Amino acid sequence: MRWQLAIMWLFASAFAAPVIKWRRQIVTPKHLMAPPLLPIAQDKVVVTPQKLREVADLKAMIQKAVDENTSVVSAAPSKILSPQHID
Repeated sequence: MRWQLAIMWLFASAFAAPVIKWRRQIVTPKHLMAPPLLPIAQDKVVVTPQKLREVADLKAMIQKAVDENTSVVSAAPSKILSPQHID
């Protein structure tokens, strides 16, 4: 009798409708669901004598570091690939 119940259970489960219906579901990242951001307003660039002095000071500091060979780069200039060498 036990084996008959087992066979009956297997037969019933094979033809029964699945409890869980598998379906395809498209998942969208939340950042794509948000409304698009407004474009950033382009303000006018204001050039003042103070800003010009600050830029000149920065340029001088960079040039001094290059002249003294104390500048820091991510790779030696010989190892930096030009656009023609990139595969």
